[in-house]
Amino acid sequence: MRGTLTTREFELQQGLLGALERKELVMFYQPQIPIQSGQEGKHRAEVLIRWIRDGQIYAMPGEFIPLFEQQKQIAKLDYYVLEETCARLKRIENASGYRIALAVNISRQTAEQPGFFEFCSSCCKRYGLSEKALELEFTEGEIISDYQKFSLLLEQLKGHGFRCAMDDFGSGQSSILELQKLEFDVLKLDRMFFADDASKERQMVILENVIAMAKMLHMEVVAEGIEKSTWVKHLRRLGCDYIQGFLYSQPLNELAYMDWIEKNRYRKSLYSEP
Repeated sequence: MRGTLTTREFELQQGLLGALERKELVMFYQPQIPIQSGQEGKHRAEVLIRWIRDGQIYAMPGEFIPLFEQQKQIAKLDYYVLEETCARLKRIENASGYRIALAVNISRQTAEQPGFFEFCSSCCKRYGLSEKALELEFTEGEIISDYQKFSLLLEQLKGHGFRCAMDDFGSGQSSILELQKLEFDVLKLDRMFFADDASKERQMVILENVIAMAKMLHMEVVAEGIEKSTWVKHLRRLGCDYIQGFLYSQPLNELAYMDWIEKNRYRKSLYSEP
C-alpha cells in the first residue's frame, strides 16, 4: 500500500472541496446515437465531468474521483453532479425544444446512503423534470455488496420513473450474476468489446449472445467507446440500440452540445453512417 502522495495527488487533494464550491467541476455531454429504425429524434447523452481551471482542463475523472472516494467525499461529488445535471438539463431542454435523457454515473457509496432516492426525486421536482429524463448508471463489477438492499433501491427508483443502467458491462467478474439478481433498464457494453475491429468470430458470437440476452431481459443496449465505423452496421444488425464514442462525437460542453442538437434537428435519422 502506498504511504505517500505524489506532488500532483497532493495538489488535487487540497483542491477537491474548493473545486465544488467554485463550480470548477464542469459537466460535459457525450451523445448516445440511436442506430435502430424508429428511434429518430431521440436525444440522449452521458454526463462526464472535467475539472476546469483558468479555462483549461486541470484534471480528468480518473485522477480526482479516486481521491474523492479515499476522502469519503464521493457523495458530495455525486449530489453536486445530480443537482448541476438537472439544472443544466432544464436549460438545454428549454433552449432546444427537445426532451432529452441524460445518464449520470453514481458511486456505490452514494447509492447506499439513506436519502439517496429522496434526493433524486426532489432534484427532478425542483427543476420541473420528468424522472425519465435522468438515467442513473451503476458501474458493473463494484455495484453492490448487498444485492437485497440494492434490489430494493432499484425497485424504488424504477417505480418512480427513474431509469437505471449497468455501466461497463464485461469489465468485471460478476456481470451475469448481477443481471440475474438486479433488474436494470439499460446495459452499457464496455469499450473493451470494441477495441479491435469487427472481424473476429469469437468476439461477434459473444456480442450477439450478450445483446440477445439483454433484449430477452427487456433492456436497452448502449455500446461505449465506438471509434471505428465498421462496428456500426454490425451493432445495428445485432440489435444494439445506441452507440457512444468518438466516431460520432467527443464529450461536448453545454454550448457545443446545444449546437450539436441544433445541427441534427432536421436530419431524417441519426442512425446513418457518420
